[in-house]
Amino acid sequence: MIVFHEEASTVNGISEEEIKSYPSAETVVPEIAQFLKEYAASEKLVFGGYNCGFDYGHLSALFNRYGYRMDDYFSGRLIDCYVLVQRASDMGLLPKTKNQKLGTMTKALDIPHDSAHSALRTCSRYVK
Repeated sequence: MIVFHEEASTVNGISEEEIKSYPSAETVVPEIAQFLKEYAASEKLVFGGYNCGFDYGHLSALFNRYGYRMDDYFSGRLIDCYVLVQRASDMGLLPKTKNQKLGTMTKALDIPHDSAHSALRTCSRYVK
């Protein structure tokens, strides 16, 4: 069952119809685990993102639900750009903004934000 929240849609730009068109977690989680296994073959990965503790917690719960463990693939180390933005802001190294949300900061720093909430769209720019 999918629980859709309008507020999440305003953040990530993904509609309820789009979510319903995705393959099931039961199908995708083993594929993701296999992908991570290939990339974590020689050493565990570092998890990074913007406010990535939130994402890590959700992914960890999802993996656990299907019998996988995030710490089989990830070192437990998080590189959180949100924390870095907070530190840089406190040091006066970034423009003053009303908040430090991802959209606010990408706009203030003139960074493209069109697919910021889609790992697949973002990674497809770099992984061929």
